[in-house]
Amino acid sequence: MSPQAKPVIIDLLEAGCAIALSPGLDQLTLSPETRAVIESTPLDAAGIGFRSLLLPRAEAEALLEFFLTAGSFFSLHGNGEKSRACGEAVDNIRHGLWLAS
Repeated sequence: MSPQAKPVIIDLLEAGCAIALSPGLDQLTLSPETRAVIESTPLDAAGIGFRSLLLPRAEAEALLEFFLTAGSFFSLHGNGEKSRACGEAVDNIRHGLWLAS
């Protein structure tokens, strides 16, 4: 299976899920497909507060770009908590992409 066809597993913390599902950030939005995956994926059974998303590589890459841009937006506007949550999401998405390659 080529790396492009292999699905990517991303562990996205609840704070990142909340940011991704919040109304548009300065015209920044997710695809309906990615949004649906986040909404339909249950929280982990252990109660740690993350969702293990299974996404096609292109959607995972788009989610990475979303969090890179959102993190910059929050940093620029002085929201350190959301900026850190975006940074954690970026790290987890990069890790998932690396594992899938």
